[in-house]
Amino acid sequence: MNEETMKVIKLERKLKQIKRNAITFSIFGLIASTCLGIGLGYYFSEKRNGVPEEMKEFITFYNHFKENYYEEVDDRTLLDGLYYGLTNSVNDNYTFYTSTVNNEYQDLSSSGVGLGIARSVYYGQPLITQVMRTGPASQALIYDKNDNKLDLIGLKKGDILIKAKNKNDINYYEFNKYHYSSWSEVLLGDIDSEIELVFKRDNIEYKAKITRGTYNVDKVELLSFENGQAVFTLNSFLGSGEETTPAEELHSYFENVIFKNDSYKLDNLVIDLRDNGGGYVNNCNQLLGLFLGANETAGYYQYSNGNYTKLYTNMVNLKKSYNDRINSYTFIINQNTASAAEAFVIGMQDSEQTKDKVKVVGETSFGKGIAQTFYDVYEDGSMVRYTFAKVCSPSKRSINKRGIVPDVFASYLSIQDKDEYDSWRLYVEGVNSNDELSAKEKALIKSRIELLISIQTVDLNDAIDKFQTIYEIDENGVFGEKTASKLGDLFFDYYNTYTPMNIYDSYVIGGDEYDIYSPTQMKCIKKQISLLLNKEFTSFDKAVREFQNENGLTSKDGLYDLETSYLLQGLMYDLMVEQEDSVLKLAKEIYGV
Repeated sequence: MNEETMKVIKLERKLKQIKRNAITFSIFGLIASTCLGIGLGYYFSEKRNGVPEEMKEFITFYNHFKENYYEEVDDRTLLDGLYYGLTNSVNDNYTFYTSTVNNEYQDLSSSGVGLGIARSVYYGQPLITQVMRTGPASQALIYDKNDNKLDLIGLKKGDILIKAKNKNDINYYEFNKYHYSSWSEVLLGDIDSEIELVFKRDNIEYKAKITRGTYNVDKVELLSFENGQAVFTLNSFLGSGEETTPAEELHSYFENVIFKNDSYKLDNLVIDLRDNGGGYVNNCNQLLGLFLGANETAGYYQYSNGNYTKLYTNMVNLKKSYNDRINSYTFIINQNTASAAEAFVIGMQDSEQTKDKVKVVGETSFGKGIAQTFYDVYEDGSMVRYTFAKVCSPSKRSINKRGIVPDVFASYLSIQDKDEYDSWRLYVEGVNSNDELSAKEKALIKSRIELLISIQTVDLNDAIDKFQTIYEIDENGVFGEKTASKLGDLFFDYYNTYTPMNIYDSYVIGGDEYDIYSPTQMKCIKKQISLLLNKEFTSFDKAVREFQNENGLTSKDGLYDLETSYLLQGLMYDLMVEQEDSVLKLAKEIYGV
């Protein structure tokens, strides 16, 4: 994972710990008439006519508090607290305030300074998962271990970094001796600074000498092109200003590789959107333009008052659209496909030009069908980011807190099996009579209500009555549209707050104490060991000890330490790659089904 993506993920996790960086940004203009803007505007100008009574009370208290608090407090400290509190109060992971006074920034660029690589943890070493085409790492000079220059250029995906040394360092930094979060201390550096990396490729050690520079994150990668099929990975919908966008990168592949022959037609275009957390809505609309042409309906914004604004495709910096040269589309999604990535899929699903050509494979997607904009609070870069609208498909379909349900379910193993996964993610539509619900749906709804309101109920009707009373829903005990929608929204929030992440991605660093892990972490570790050893364990401790016995780590005496955690993560990564390949193979095969 590259450093820019990590910045965004950390930003997204500021208010609540959720699995992925589900990010959609829509620069829709600044809306200045928020309650906060009104209140503070009147506060500073001392114009109180027409201000709501509650705001007058607040202004009075603000002045009272500032004057009577036992220590002197400056306005900026108090107002920062107000912004933090206001944005936290709406309980929205994507609405928050960042203050430069507290060294908080919203850096959302897809370019940077450094090596231009994405990496993951692999047996305690950094595994290169992507090399940016424009980055310094792609042009690195390669040497053998005796410093003889070789006819090789650039790091490659799959290389494993062993150790590193910056220009003025005497000793190498060995990655497996340190927590992965500290690796950036040696890998990051200023522009034009030099670093030497020792890495392994095909079990042979090499040296790479690199001068750090600028790079642009690759949003699109071509995985294969053969037998009438082209398979791409689309990693992000970021990219603005001078940065490339996903549509521009995909267009370049189309023009220079796929459709070099003007008469060529592609049988199937596969786009892998797994773990794509989104980006800018404008970039989604541009990508849709690559297939639908300009000024077609890309979707809609839906506002709090129920009104809609149509979104249009665009072809800025694109020469042509390609839908007439592509016979079918296969999109691969998982529960971490979110935001603009979801908007792109439903845009293709619901557009008249493409809807009969589209197949979706994978897991139910995340369900982030909303867009954010920014409000500049001060000239120093402090700002509020807030949700201003739902993002709907061209048919006005909303997938917010629902997700996209695939045509074909295919998944590398999650921590839940498929039935358990469906029971957590399944959204039950409203009905005219509770008798219309299946036995499974009745049990599901009752158990969800009891979990959310912490009350045992006699039967489904009793559960619905209690739920409607608490949330003041007038549907006379029927699981109608309003009740279903409210329960679906609440359970989505619950699921993403308390449900363990995908078993492959739930990496827990080893420690030097026995009792430092949460129940969720212990469950993930135990599940991973059970999967690898094909054996169930009654406790976390027994699982760890058995894993260590099987792998010759008996001296660890059941302590889930750094070496144990790195070994487990490496074995799980290998298994994940094997399973992911099978998902991709299935996706390539099913488009004609």
